[in-house]
Amino acid sequence: MIRLFLSCLLLLAACTPGSKEHHHEEATSTDDPNGALTDQVMAIHDEVMPRLEDIYKLKQNLQEQLTSKDLAEARKTELNNTIARLDSASGAMMSWMHGFNPPADTVEQEKAREYLEEQMERIRQIKEQIAEAIEAGEQQKKP
Repeated sequence: MIRLFLSCLLLLAACTPGSKEHHHEEATSTDDPNGALTDQVMAIHDEVMPRLEDIYKLKQNLQEQLTSKDLAEARKTELNNTIARLDSASGAMMSWMHGFNPPADTVEQEKAREYLEEQMERIRQIKEQIAEAIEAGEQQKKP
């Protein structure tokens, strides 16, 4: 549990705006026609990344609720399903980040554009998945 939290914290720190490792310089349209698309993909990543901390906190809250001895079986199932949904959303983001590999300048521009458009669609889907999982977690959360 602590290892997961620390891993998320490290990833969050690595993906903050000051990190040059995961960010691309703003590209000019004359230098890199796909630079704007890369920037858009990374902007969505940067928007979604901090939400992993929300997922972690929600999951902790739901897991604490599961420790209650007087919890009905239906409620346990509901909480476990929501936790699984949060895990799935977080896992999708981690998987995308590990697999995202912006094309090198030497790659044919059309192939690079296709790759980036595919990644844009994937990160948008992950953004939606994370938003829906967080919403479900918030509805289950106890103050």
